[in-house]
Amino acid sequence: VALVAARAACPPGGVSANGRCWYLSDVGATCGATCSARGLAYSHFVAKDGEPMIPRLLGRSPATKQFAWGRIECYVPSADRFHPAKAVPDSNTDDKGEAADWKLDVCQMACACSGGEVGSSEYPACAQQNEVLRHAGAHAIFVDLSSHGAQGCWQNDCTNTDKFNAVDMGICARACGQLEECTHWSYGDQDGTHKCFFRKSDAGREQADGWVSGSKACAPANLPDAAIALAASQLLVPCDGGKSDACPDMARAGTTGK
Repeated sequence: VALVAARAACPPGGVSANGRCWYLSDVGATCGATCSARGLAYSHFVAKDGEPMIPRLLGRSPATKQFAWGRIECYVPSADRFHPAKAVPDSNTDDKGEAADWKLDVCQMACACSGGEVGSSEYPACAQQNEVLRHAGAHAIFVDLSSHGAQGCWQNDCTNTDKFNAVDMGICARACGQLEECTHWSYGDQDGTHKCFFRKSDAGREQADGWVSGSKACAPANLPDAAIALAASQLLVPCDGGKSDACPDMARAGTTGK
């Protein structure tokens, strides 16, 4: 019954999981072509370790599970074996362009297409739960975030960073909306601290419990100026008594709100 319900959310033959509709490509076909044939677009996703999509798409486990190899899961029907996926492909995969264009003559690909588990497009329902967008050596943006955050930046330099500490994912989402280079954001716990990460694509998407990710458009409404001013005034209360451990920089405090 669960499998029937999952398939019903997608065009015929698809399995709904991780906010996408999944299909097995034909042997030797790309995921881009596989999704397009169903009126969908490829939407990259790397399933969590131990939870590959190939067995779900086949309705059974292949005879042999091999090592993670390319960015997309590959099933070889002639040998009933498959490779899980990982964020960065091995050098011998010839997976050098867009993930949607990768193909192998012997493989059926586990293709993640846009659609499935569709909910409200409004924040926060638009955010993808239990997903993180990895840098994976290519997808981060390094920009001046000193006006958004002061702690948790890359190499402790908030003028050139892809991350900062944030107490709420709404802060993360709003900041992405104010950065020209940012197309996606991720928010979650890293080493006991809530952090916000900014990306220029969603190509490093992986499953990760507790993390939340969204596109630039997935953000709360802007706060009224009065609300921002009130919040800023509360931050300045420790400075009412002059310079102290709680207010070490009176000059900087005086520029708050400018």
